[in-house]
Amino acid sequence: MSSPTQNGDVTRLRELEAESSLGGGEHLVRRQRRLGRLLPRERLETLFDPETMVEMGRLSRVSRRFSIDRADHAALGDGVLCALGRVEGRPVAAYAHDATVLRGAIGFGGAQKILRLTEIAKAQGIPVVALHDSDGVRVHEGPQTLAMLGDVLARSAELSGWVPQINVILGLCVGGAAYSAALGDVLIANQESAYAFVTGSKVTKIVTAQDAPLEEIGGASMHASTTGLFHALREDDRSCIALARRVLSYLPSNAKEAPPQLSMDDPAQRKTDRIEQLIPESDRKPYNVGPVLEEVFDRGSFLELQADFARSVVVGLARLGGRAVAVVASQPMHNAGCLDVDSSRKTARFVQLASAYGLPVITLADVPGFLPGKRQEQAGLLLHGAKVIAAYSACRTPLISVVLRKSYGGANVLSYPGDVRLALPYARVQAMGKEAAKAVARHMRGGEASDTELEAELERAFGDGWDRMERMAEDGFVDRIVEPQNLR
Repeated sequence: MSSPTQNGDVTRLRELEAESSLGGGEHLVRRQRRLGRLLPRERLETLFDPETMVEMGRLSRVSRRFSIDRADHAALGDGVLCALGRVEGRPVAAYAHDATVLRGAIGFGGAQKILRLTEIAKAQGIPVVALHDSDGVRVHEGPQTLAMLGDVLARSAELSGWVPQINVILGLCVGGAAYSAALGDVLIANQESAYAFVTGSKVTKIVTAQDAPLEEIGGASMHASTTGLFHALREDDRSCIALARRVLSYLPSNAKEAPPQLSMDDPAQRKTDRIEQLIPESDRKPYNVGPVLEEVFDRGSFLELQADFARSVVVGLARLGGRAVAVVASQPMHNAGCLDVDSSRKTARFVQLASAYGLPVITLADVPGFLPGKRQEQAGLLLHGAKVIAAYSACRTPLISVVLRKSYGGANVLSYPGDVRLALPYARVQAMGKEAAKAVARHMRGGEASDTELEAELERAFGDGWDRMERMAEDGFVDRIVEPQNLR
């Protein structure tokens, strides 16, 4: 039989747990509801498999010591919920900022909890999912909190390449919280409510005298299309979190494990009969590479990332015979598939991700070269193009390249690196296209296009066989020429 003291302790525990569920107060909880947003505990429960969530530090109140006579400064849980659970049966660590407590600003206690959680993730080799809804750091707490936040950022950098870090931005993600998110592997954002920036509109106006609308300095659409920070946008909290679960399904728990392999209904030896209809014969005619990817990889498995950024290259996760792979593909619908500064950044970062987590990289090239022009050169085309070369060269996973139609110039970086190099029968590979090569040769000879004898000589030198794939096979540039229906 329980004693009165025991009963009182249990009652008190229940009261504290009920209090912690209210975060910064009932009125702020109601506000979240009106905005159509989930509460932080609901977000974590949506992420984890049912009945697997184990919360840590629910009753912590470290920030009470920093209170400046406001009750929400001393809310139970310190404005961050941390938990361990399972996603598709695999262990995952996750935390969620509580926007009802000081707009989710990170305090000493909250940072301490995140460090504790990520220490467990590091030791056990399990992914970390962060659900961001934070107005930055609690500046009133002073340098102790700033130092602790620095430790959180350092931990994110330390975990990079060891365990997958998925960041889901569901509201504000400001200052230190934004840096924490940017250090992750994949960033998913609520297109209606997500904002990520270092400095907000008001401070920007004070310092620079420039009007800076929030959408322009940190809006979800801006980061998806202009900076490339956000890998994907979704319409609400639940769909964002569902996408995080899907991304995890392609990745291993840590860099020492193999990515999950699934049984698929799509036979590995399925014929890719639609390839010839999807790719025009003329290398000057654009086409959408998306349906090509759907034809090659397991049905419904391709998940494009950064779809709105640097659109001349497509990157994403897919499965081939049930095995998770990383996909890089030229997109002739945009800039003819040319590599430029942004698409080079996009490609290099993605190949590095694949290398870190054991994903074979399959590259489908249809690229006329690097995009020429003063603006591109001044923006650092050499620097970022070199990063593509470095990423492929340093990649520790199998590399398979396929030339779909053409691969010219320095952009051969997409087709040449690889353990296996394939090409379709009508593909062409050379230092540059035929007409450009003739122009260079003409210039070196000091001739003019009106010189019929020189033109005849150039036509012989750069005839139909000059860049044909059989010549590339003879020279050992490709390992195998594949019929389109056998590409898979």
